[in-house]
Amino acid sequence: MLNWKSFFLDKQYIKFSAYFVVTILVIYILYSVLSHLNVIFSFVGIVLSEILGALTPLIYGLIIAYFFSPLVNIIDNKIICRFLNNASSKNYTLSRQIAKRKRTISIALSFILVIIIFALLLYTLYSMIMGKITVEKIDIVSSNIANYFLKYEELFANVNEELASSGLTERIRNPLNSFIDWFTKEGLIQKSENIAQWLASLGGNLFNIFLGMVIAFYLLKDQRFFMGLWDKAISFILPQKAESTLLNILRDIHMVISNFFRGQLLDGLIVGVLSSIGLFIIGIDFAIFIGMFAGIANVIPYFGPIIGIIPAVAMALLDGSIAKAILSVIVLLVIQQVDGAVIAPKIVGKRVGLHPVFVLLSVIIGGRYFGIIGMLLAVPTAAIIKLFILKIYYSKLGIDRD
Repeated sequence: MLNWKSFFLDKQYIKFSAYFVVTILVIYILYSVLSHLNVIFSFVGIVLSEILGALTPLIYGLIIAYFFSPLVNIIDNKIICRFLNNASSKNYTLSRQIAKRKRTISIALSFILVIIIFALLLYTLYSMIMGKITVEKIDIVSSNIANYFLKYEELFANVNEELASSGLTERIRNPLNSFIDWFTKEGLIQKSENIAQWLASLGGNLFNIFLGMVIAFYLLKDQRFFMGLWDKAISFILPQKAESTLLNILRDIHMVISNFFRGQLLDGLIVGVLSSIGLFIIGIDFAIFIGMFAGIANVIPYFGPIIGIIPAVAMALLDGSIAKAILSVIVLLVIQQVDGAVIAPKIVGKRVGLHPVFVLLSVIIGGRYFGIIGMLLAVPTAAIIKLFILKIYYSKLGIDRD
């Protein structure tokens, strides 16, 4: 007869039963997770989106502080310190008060300097274009454009006749009519809704940027305190070896980002010089300023080249020359294409240690999957990925390249 008491008290049986129950539970949990994966990812996405939304001013503040830090240090060490050395012998009390607020003054001067530069840039553009706009010039521009189209009206009529006789008119007209109907009935409504949403979000973004500037001010002012806090947190969380590795990685990433933006500035300078020369040759007023503006704007993917072209076209039209406007577009587009295919990959790639082919590929892939932000961050991201690959490769070979 089976002894049930000994059977249930058997350790092997209890262990097997426990493993069986745990396995069933794990399988059930995995099945539940996998069957509701879209809900879980959606929930995680919503939570992360809310967290990032709440931390947006802090993120802006960290970015602003990171890019303003070199300028603040230059003003702090080169200008304020020299002023203190000269003032200490003349007015000890004044120099002592300035020394106490040295960092705050340097940060304030940095913010004021950048704001003044942007304001002067916008004011100069406004003065150049608005200074030429009069009622008479607007009439001249309108009449020139009308005369230009009247001049080529006969050519357009001949092309239209050729299309009608070729039998392609119907094939071209139908898609064109469909597009016009879509644009006026659906596309225009959608675009107006998108513009309204963009304008609504613009106010929130500007407010977040303002808060970010305030946060950046305090981060820069108490930089030593926050850096010390960061070091203590890293030391508390990570062991010594992991801490050293992380700091080396962050240092290398900082070097990659710094070299990338130096390369972008150099590339913008070259494009600005070439654009200035090209616009000067075709006779555009304020060619040097407009060309340098085009070089700065060229850093922005997609919209940058268009923004750089607008002042040149406006200046040419206000001078009453449609031919100059067309030539300025051609010149700037050619320079931008040469820059995108040759100059930028060579200069920026050399700065971050990437071959021009990989620079082009990273920009294409970044734009394909992540749009404008992807294009902006494609090159430094590719350089950072290369950095990690090389670190793993050298670590496997036992080579220390730090």
